[in-house]
Amino acid sequence: MSGFRTDVREWRSPTMKEIRGLIGDLGRRRLNIPQFQKEVLRVYREGNLWKQLGSWIDECLKEKRDAILWREIMATRNFTLQLLYMAPNTAHPPHYHFNHVSTQLVMAGRMRAREYERLARITEDSVTLMPVYDGVHEVGDTMQTAEFHRNVHWFAALTEPTVFLNFNVHGLERETFEPDVGQHKGRNTIDPTVGGNERHIIGHKIDVDKAEAKFAHRAIDDFPLIIPVKKNARPQRVSPRSRKRAA
Repeated sequence: MSGFRTDVREWRSPTMKEIRGLIGDLGRRRLNIPQFQKEVLRVYREGNLWKQLGSWIDECLKEKRDAILWREIMATRNFTLQLLYMAPNTAHPPHYHFNHVSTQLVMAGRMRAREYERLARITEDSVTLMPVYDGVHEVGDTMQTAEFHRNVHWFAALTEPTVFLNFNVHGLERETFEPDVGQHKGRNTIDPTVGGNERHIIGHKIDVDKAEAKFAHRAIDDFPLIIPVKKNARPQRVSPRSRKRAA
């Protein structure tokens, strides 16, 4: 993403002020990760986001592009709030993050998604995974990720364009799944479709170009789950209404 090292302050609002306050509380250990994630959902629910961000969403759909609302790059942490656009029938390949807390909120369209828990490292390039969600996120549904919570995910737009609000914070986890040596701050692609047994999936780290070639323009349902999800947890909701009704 171009200009990654440039701070952006486009969306000046009480909601943004609250979000920045939550990040400060997380950094000062006034909130733990689950409390922080819960508070993010509270701020979203109280923020009437479809009304606040309606013109931004329309612009993303019209111009077929992303929009960075806020970004701060600091010595020990960084965070970004952005609207991400996905063209119909395209996917973000399966990936994981390092020292990363995030919330994705579907603002327009529908998102096909799979989410996985990481169970254990096998080698530097492979981990055992357990699928925990396999379904469709509607407008108002969220996905939340942390270092030890649903850190591997894979999502795709269906037959219509999708816009989702992506909020991510890097650098505030006390412990990490892997050693902090040569870690990449962005998406780290992984293939959960080629190995496993009746108990778990073996995910193999792969090059981003190979991941894009394999997954970016294919439906998630083209790749059967190696083991089924035992119990699909319903996604956390922010708004029970469609965007058109909420506008």
